[in-house]
Parts: sequence; structure tokens; C-alpha cells
Amino acid sequence: MDCLQRVAGVHIVHVIKIESSSIKGAIDDYRPKQPISVYTIPQSGYFEIANFDEINYVV
Repeated sequence: MDCLQRVAGVHIVHVIKIESSSIKGAIDDYRPKQPISVYTIPQSGYFEIANFDEINYVV
């Protein structure tokens, strides 16, 4: 959210829902999404946005 607020023209960031899913190792398939209520630390590695299909914004 801090990074979004640094973008020119962005004043208020309103998060509705954040979810994360982990990948099933060698079979390259994702597990079901789990909600993130406040914050979470990845079990290993880092978080990556696979695509921006479900990210919406109003300008």
C-alpha cells in the first residue's frame, strides 16, 4: 500500500481482499487460495503476482 500511495495521483488505497496460494512443487499447480487478514510471511521464498487479472483500480 505504501508503494501505491507514492504513485502520482493516488491518494487513498482501499484493500477489499488479499489472498495467497502456494505452488505444489514439481507438478507446477497451485493450492487453493487462503485469505490474508492483516499480514503474513511467506513460508519460503517470496510473494509474486502471477497476473493482474483480479486487481482492480479506479482512476
